[in-house]
Amino acid sequence: MMPQMNTKTIQRIGLICLLFFAFCGSKSLAKDYECHYGPFKDENGMFKTDLFPFSKVEINHFFKKITFYPLKPYPSLKHDGIQLERLSFFKKSKSSYKTKKFKQKKLTSEEKEIIKKPREYYWEEVKDDYLEIWFSTDYRNRNPFQLEIITNIIQNKWVQRYTCYDPKKRQ
Repeated sequence: MMPQMNTKTIQRIGLICLLFFAFCGSKSLAKDYECHYGPFKDENGMFKTDLFPFSKVEINHFFKKITFYPLKPYPSLKHDGIQLERLSFFKKSKSSYKTKKFKQKKLTSEEKEIIKKPREYYWEEVKDDYLEIWFSTDYRNRNPFQLEIITNIIQNKWVQRYTCYDPKKRQ
C-alpha cells in the first residue's frame, strides 16, 4: 500500500511546480527584442528605418508587463540607457495589445549626458501628453513586428514607430 500524502506536501509540490512554470517556462520570462526606429519618412519623402538597433523592448507575457528603452543600455559604454516606466498591457482588439496611458518622466542628469542634444524629456514635442504603446498580439511569432508609441489626443496625433525583432532569430 502506498502511504497517503498529507495536504501540506501536496501544496508544496504544487507551489514548486507553479514557481518552476512561472520563472523557468520559455514564454513566462521577459524576452528582449532589439528595435530600429522606423519606418519614417525622410526629408525626400522616402520611407527609411535606422540601420542599427538603438532601442530595445522587454515583454513579459506571463505578468503582462512591457518595458521600452528608447535608448538601450550599453554596458561597454557604461550607461544604463533611457528607460520608460514598466507598464502593464492588455489586449485591445483581436490583433493588438496596448498599454495603459503614461506620461514621460524627466530625464536624469546621467540620461541627459548620453544623448546628443540634452533636453528635459526624451520626446519634448509631447512632454505634456499621455502616451500609449501598441504592438501586435502575434509579436512572438512575427520577426520583425511593429511597436508604436502614440498620443491619445486626436488633434495631436504623434506617432513613433519601431521595428522590433528577436535578435536570436534575426535572418
